[in-house]
Amino acid sequence: MLRPHTAMERYHLADLYSKLTADLGAGRLAAAHEGLCGALGFDFPAPPSSEAVSSAAARLAGILSYRGFKPAELAQMAAGVREVVKCEDIPVESASRFVARFQSHYRIVVGPPYVKDYLRLRSMPAQPDDPAAPRLVSIYLSRNDAGRRLLALENARRDDVAGAGALLGFPPCCIEAFARAAATSRVDQDTVNDDACRDLLRSVAPGGAGHPALNPLADAELLGFYPCRLDCLRAVERARPAAGALAAVESGVRIAAIQRQLERPVLYFRLPFFAAIDGLWEPGGLRVAAVLVNGFPDPTARQAQALFAATLHAWLAPGDVLHVEGADLVRVRSRRSERWPARSADAAPVLVRWQPWPERFFDPGAEFRQPTP
Repeated sequence: MLRPHTAMERYHLADLYSKLTADLGAGRLAAAHEGLCGALGFDFPAPPSSEAVSSAAARLAGILSYRGFKPAELAQMAAGVREVVKCEDIPVESASRFVARFQSHYRIVVGPPYVKDYLRLRSMPAQPDDPAAPRLVSIYLSRNDAGRRLLALENARRDDVAGAGALLGFPPCCIEAFARAAATSRVDQDTVNDDACRDLLRSVAPGGAGHPALNPLADAELLGFYPCRLDCLRAVERARPAAGALAAVESGVRIAAIQRQLERPVLYFRLPFFAAIDGLWEPGGLRVAAVLVNGFPDPTARQAQALFAATLHAWLAPGDVLHVEGADLVRVRSRRSERWPARSADAAPVLVRWQPWPERFFDPGAEFRQPTP
């Protein structure tokens, strides 16, 4: 019998999510809702109805999928502003088509197949006894032998975060920050991305705003790595040529959509449960116009995200004003303020505000300029 979880307890995701998915599969919404609250470390009101969950599933937004090629990665390789790119979570069939099309343009190395648990964001070698699990691969793309060297490094020293980051050209400060997250999450590697993302989103002081080019929670992301802070100048300078490369190959309408996706405020609980919010900032917080909850293509994770979406939509509606105080989520509705505390400070939700885009950030002529230390 599982012991009760009273806080987020970062290193019990396997227990939490296996029971959550079992309850969802059996239609036990009350138990699944309790499991979701345990995973989030936040006690939402009563569970939604099955009709509300079905409705929410149809309205999930494809903000961040993890699976497939990201536009900024391919644009940077085409423009020659990156030496090597690692494209992760590529379905085997898509990888085969990509290699056939671009093998004369780049040196392409394909890693071994694996399967992935998209609730825990965990990757593992493909299991021959699970034919239903989609096989994924990583593609190492370069114009020299950097991709081969990166794959060899990962095969020899899987935990060498610093070595892999250096080969990929990430700023040293950002490599060090992710290495710290990896070290503190050593008890359970499933939590590395969640820890790194949470630390990053909390790096802006209360009332401050992050640089939208450093937003990691969208397929339109410009970096392909977690920066150390949402105001890291080195990371911003890495994002400039990515934005310029995209502007050189995408229409103005598409660039405007990318900018809009990256500048939406984010309400984050833990991966993969977050929402992008359309709204206006006021002195008392964010006045909500629409809540866009992220949904993965993976069916199991998507089912849990639909439960999260239905739960969040029942709690947060257009016209509400939202802000975070310490570990409390505060909702103002019809001038009535209600405070909802997280179970622990570690589980406190994060509401992220972004700065306006700098002028001409998506300039097709942008070049990478490494800042002086």
